Order: sequence, then structure tokens, then C-alpha cells
Amino acid sequence: MEDYCKYQQRLLEAPLTIENQNAFLIGLNNVFTLLGLKSMWRSTFYGLKLQVSQLCSQGEQIEALNALIQGLSKNHFWVNHAAKWWFLMQMAVSIAQDLQLSDNQKICVPVQRLFKLILQAPTPWYGYHAAYCFVSLSLWSFQFGKTQNALMQVNSAIHADTSWGYPEYLLGWYGLLLEGIDPVPHFVKAIQANWNFFRRLKQDPLCQRFPEIIEKVKKTLLEKNMIVVSD
Repeated sequence: MEDYCKYQQRLLEAPLTIENQNAFLIGLNNVFTLLGLKSMWRSTFYGLKLQVSQLCSQGEQIEALNALIQGLSKNHFWVNHAAKWWFLMQMAVSIAQDLQLSDNQKICVPVQRLFKLILQAPTPWYGYHAAYCFVSLSLWSFQFGKTQNALMQVNSAIHADTSWGYPEYLLGWYGLLLEGIDPVPHFVKAIQANWNFFRRLKQDPLCQRFPEIIEKVKKTLLEKNMIVVSD
């Protein structure tokens, strides 16, 4: 099961990327530092983002993750706080994924804090960044055997971004393993959002164990007049 979960995590395809550090932001960082206001600067969205990027570029991912968790717990970001909060939360989740913290049998402290932190997230719980966070936490919950939490989190992801498709795909994937969930309509919704999910469905190691489900998805797509690419 762990291998299947790792496969799903790879499908997220959103690795943490370190942006080129904006010279203007670096300049602001230097000014605030000279004035003795570094803590104030790092409590802002751009200051925290720059700090995290610098830490990651120096190979200090754990420090970057802890800085994000602390900032997300305490800071309020001016102008569109919720959107900025979710952006930074996705950075935190991506760092945790890169560190493969979920490989431990016991949930490590930073991941536990991420689970608690998302419950305090500002509203609206909307957009790709929010959906990505809920999907990632859902996979971790599922891997740790907390299936009800996993289902609640993946449904939160579906409501956060109906255009993405992956949350529906993941719910269909859960339906292959859990009773009471018909995977076919969820796979179909994912494919309707993005045709690439049909290719992923056929290549998914777990889905390949259920050829009858793949055939039902193909049949449903044909009924909806969606062209099915031949194998």
C-alpha cells in the first residue's frame, strides 16, 4: 500500500521550486536588517517567502519548514490574506513531501503540526493551493490508516478546486480500496477536467488490478461522447 501511496504523491507533479530571488526583495531584506527590523520583515508575506527560499537554497529544508509553520500560525498578511496563506501552506507541504517525512511509521512533529494548522486555515478554502494541501494531507492520512480523515480532506480538495481533476481521481482511487465508494464516476469527472487522467488511469499500478473498472470508465466516456484514445 505504501508504494501505491508514493505513486499517487508523484502524480501531484508540483515539486518545490526555488524562485530567483528578486533583487528588490533582497534589498528590502537588507534595509530591514540594518534597521534592526528583520523580525518584522519576516512576518510579511514577501519577507517570509524570501527567507524560506534562501533556506531551501542553502539545503536547510527543516529550518524552512519550521519557519513557514511558525509564520502561518502567527502572521496576518496584508491584502488577500487567505490566498497568501494558502500559497505559503503549499510551500510547507511541498517541503515536507521533498523530505519524505511521511516515510516514518509515526507521524513526525512537523507533519502533525501541518495537520493541525490546516484546521485553522483562513477562509475561503478555495483555489489550487488549498486543494493541493488537502490532497497531500489526505494521502498522508490514508497512508497512516486514518481513512475517514483522508476522505474528508479529499472532499475538501474537490470543493476547493473543481477544475483540477486530481482530487476526483484520488477519490476514485480510494474507491478501489474502500467500501461504499463507486470509483467510476470520480474517475470520469477527473478525465472530464483533464484528459491526461485517462492515461494515468491506465498506467496506475493499482488501477491495473481492476480492468473491469477501466472498462466501465471507457464505456461511460463513450456514452458521454468523449473520444477514447485507443490503447
